[in-house]
Amino acid sequence: MKNKNMNETDKNNKSKSKKTLFTILVIVIVVALGLIVYQYILPYSGYKAGTKVQEGAETEEAVEEGGEETLPVAQESEEIADIMSEAIRTQDIAVCEKITDENIKGICKINAIIAKAEVERDTTICDQLEEEIKIICKDNVIINKAFDSKDPTLCENLVDKTKVDYCKKEVVSLEQE
Repeated sequence: MKNKNMNETDKNNKSKSKKTLFTILVIVIVVALGLIVYQYILPYSGYKAGTKVQEGAETEEAVEEGGEETLPVAQESEEIADIMSEAIRTQDIAVCEKITDENIKGICKINAIIAKAEVERDTTICDQLEEEIKIICKDNVIINKAFDSKDPTLCENLVDKTKVDYCKKEVVSLEQE
């Protein structure tokens, strides 16, 4: 009797461990997407962090003793991070409109779209993205669907064929639990 209970406990622990690993994998993929955007999109946009203030940026209109106004101050990174977190949490790209920097606003919208696609398990939402990021987004949704349904045949729909075997292997291991 004890062996049977121990086997069930081991299976539950393995299942929780797999779910935790999968959650970490999804987080790593989202961070990787952010890095891809940062690496490939921002350099070509002419944006350099901390070096310029966008037109229309919120300003602190403190007047010095001489009566001169200080230069406009760009949004704080903490404020931007809070806005991005809200957009991802709510999967609402409209939240990104609170960001004054157009480049960062674009990154925010990408992350919100990816989050919405993953939450709704809908690859068509990824079609709003540019090609390279769209492929990653769609593959993440397909992997999530395969894990949810424990159906390894869904892995065959991955756009990036190098992930198919890994996906099938992981889904089959979930089925055995």
